Amino acid sequence: MKMTIVVVVVALFWSINLQAQADSDVAAKVKVLQQEQLKAQMSSDTSWVQQHLADGFVEGTSWGEWMTKAQYIKQLQNTKWNSGKIGAVQIATFGPNAAVSHYEFTYDATFNGTHRARSVICSDMWVNESGTWKSASSHCSVAQAK
Repeated sequence: MKMTIVVVVVALFWSINLQAQADSDVAAKVKVLQQEQLKAQMSSDTSWVQQHLADGFVEGTSWGEWMTKAQYIKQLQNTKWNSGKIGAVQIATFGPNAAVSHYEFTYDATFNGTHRARSVICSDMWVNESGTWKSASSHCSVAQAK
């Protein structure tokens, strides 16, 4: 009986430890993707965006607009970035195939001829599609003044 309890406790601990490691790996991967996404955005790298946005991607902008993947890519091609900084990145994992990132983003850019500069708070939903992580949704809101 004692040996059975020890085996069960060890198996449970091992299982919990493996899950914690998997969650940590997912969080680390998504954190890297957030940095890559910023780099792609700042350099108008549409090839990275094509690869890492899910087909059904939708963005809710802090300007009160919805954008599909195609609209996002078109806008990216017509954006001139002066600066962009991401910070306070936090990742919440939901198993091995889903994660949500929360972060702050401060930028200065010209979108389709309109200059905009502000600080926003954002959340992105990431999903693992057959081994490739993709952003399925993004939403940003104006950050409160500090």
